[in-house]
Amino acid sequence: AVVSAADIGKLTFRPAANANGAGYAAFTWTVYDGNASSDNVGTMTLNVTAVNDAPTLSNGTTVTLTSTSEDVTSSATTVSSLLSNAGYGDVDSGAASGIAITTTAGNGGWQYSTDSGANWFNVGSVSGSSALLLSSTAQVRYVPDSANGETATFGFRAWDQTSGSATAGASKGLADTSTSGGGSAFSTNSAQASLAVTSVNDAPTIGNAVSGQNATKDTVFSFAVPAGTFVDIDSEDTLTLSATLADGSALPGWLSFNPATRTFSGTPGNGDVGNLTIRVTATDGSSASVSTTFGLTVNNSNLPPVVSNTVVDQTSAQNGSFSFTVPSGTFTDPDSGDTLTLSATLADGSALPGWLSFNPATRTFSGTPGNGDVGNLTIRVTATDSGNASVSTTFGLAVANVNDAPEVSGSLNAQTAAQSGSFSFTVPSGTFTDPDSGDTLTLSATLADGSALPGWLSFNPATRTFSGTPGNGDVGNLTIRVTATDSGNDSVSTTFGLAVTGSSVGTDSRVDTDSRVDNGDPEFRINSGAAVPPSAPVLPAITVAPNAPVTLGALFSPASLGALNAGGAADNATATATIFQASQHMPQASSAPVSQIASAFAQGAASGSASLFESSLGSFPSFNTGGALGGSSSLAGLFSGINLPSLSPMAVFSGGSWRDINTSGANTGRLTTPLGGVAMQFAPGLERQLQHIGDDAQQRLAAMEQALLDIGQRAGDRQHG
Repeated sequence: AVVSAADIGKLTFRPAANANGAGYAAFTWTVYDGNASSDNVGTMTLNVTAVNDAPTLSNGTTVTLTSTSEDVTSSATTVSSLLSNAGYGDVDSGAASGIAITTTAGNGGWQYSTDSGANWFNVGSVSGSSALLLSSTAQVRYVPDSANGETATFGFRAWDQTSGSATAGASKGLADTSTSGGGSAFSTNSAQASLAVTSVNDAPTIGNAVSGQNATKDTVFSFAVPAGTFVDIDSEDTLTLSATLADGSALPGWLSFNPATRTFSGTPGNGDVGNLTIRVTATDGSSASVSTTFGLTVNNSNLPPVVSNTVVDQTSAQNGSFSFTVPSGTFTDPDSGDTLTLSATLADGSALPGWLSFNPATRTFSGTPGNGDVGNLTIRVTATDSGNASVSTTFGLAVANVNDAPEVSGSLNAQTAAQSGSFSFTVPSGTFTDPDSGDTLTLSATLADGSALPGWLSFNPATRTFSGTPGNGDVGNLTIRVTATDSGNDSVSTTFGLAVTGSSVGTDSRVDTDSRVDNGDPEFRINSGAAVPPSAPVLPAITVAPNAPVTLGALFSPASLGALNAGGAADNATATATIFQASQHMPQASSAPVSQIASAFAQGAASGSASLFESSLGSFPSFNTGGALGGSSSLAGLFSGINLPSLSPMAVFSGGSWRDINTSGANTGRLTTPLGGVAMQFAPGLERQLQHIGDDAQQRLAAMEQALLDIGQRAGDRQHG
């Protein structure tokens, strides 16, 4: 062929595929000028350098390995066998061979061996960028998971070992196969090895134990066996559940089992109380099975006790021993074997009264009611079972009253009545008491010997008041019995003395037993009128409001006797009843307060340790030893014109003894001993002077003395009130 000089650079040589070597090809050439060729001939020799060619595999080839069962490891297959069955080729003569495993699949695991099966290692995790390199002499096998049948596979490329290192034992050779074909060490095409794993039925197993269950008598019971209780590694297998008692016998009649929902249900009765052991069995499609058991306790539901018999009402008598035992059949409990405990309160839940106790062990009430316990009670008895359920019933308890006699709670003071004077005395309200609440006392009065009261003295039971006016024939001492009778006709009595004093000499049974007054000399009292004899060391003082008038009416005449009042001076000095107004011109006590005679007996403000007194007549009245002047029977005549020194002695009671009044000279009427406000009595000896006074005058004197005593009593009442 003629090649122009311009096309010489376009000459190419393409050796045969995969052909190479020195002097692989040659050609001769001459120069041609368009007319003739040169005589000399040149020779061109071509050497072809060898280059690697990637191995090849048939595209999409699947190499089927010998199958195995799920419980058996597959037989080993050599890499060279895999390549041969996968259409392996390599144009490079004498090239080494092997595979690069890029993928694996299966529930079990692929393994390799590089020492003819002496040792096996897991292929592990591989990928296109981290492929496991195995030489042609290596072996592979599959280990199933012993659970399910499957098809296990792994993918690979052919490897000519021109790059990378083959795996040796546990030392894995890994390579990136993402560059393949051409001059690379890896085939462009991939192949797959496939191994069929046949299923072998596996019996189900227990995944989780079933916990014990509780049911209650007469209560609906439901329990579903948890879904994870049984497992079957055969993924496509279906389990069927069944239930019996542990010994294989049928479930009790009250208990049913639904296999579809895995649920036990039912309502146990009283006869089902107790413990069961239940067996649940799971069976797969090949009739392989496994069982588990659990306990089921049927508890006795607590039913409250009931009242089987009413309790009859009871009675008790005041102060009598009471005992009552609640009958044993009063309460019953539907729960067999349950124990009842009894307790007792009043119907409103409050505690039993103090006198009444209850013994739960013996079911007995006991006690002795007192007077304050008389009445009706409603008692609640409660029975409580071991489950704290309870029931109650009530019964009445009437405590009957036993009449108690009334009692004397306070003594009665002796009383005094003056002849021809009005007498009134009310028995104090607290003199008698009755232990029986609500009982009514009726009072009556007799003499101490049971005989009737004297005609002049009457007793009003409604007001508890004695009243009357004793006459001359009634003078003397009485002992009066007052009796209180209750509605049960029980009674009690007390007595008091009543002294009726005569008016002829102004007798007063309460005066001192001094020899000078043994015959009943009248006294002008300066005390509260209490029945305390003048021999007492101190008599109570009487203090009244300043200038408080106590009018005596027309008892005294003429009015020239002075102011008829009783009361303290402006400075609240001690005072008592008197008919005399003290003088305002006291020479020994110019600053002494204006007072009555009784006030003068108290210590005067200006006289230091002595007190002065005068009458408005100019001198203190005394009694003529020869009787009243002119023989007048009037009180005014009795006192008129009598001088103090005309009678000896004059005496006052002070500090527990009688003291004479100094009647001489300038000290007339002066008390030489300080009295300190102690009340005294002024007692002129009048017995001889009054012997010839007429009855009318004597009655006036008695009336005067009674009036003075009454005034003193009222003044004392004001003081102590």
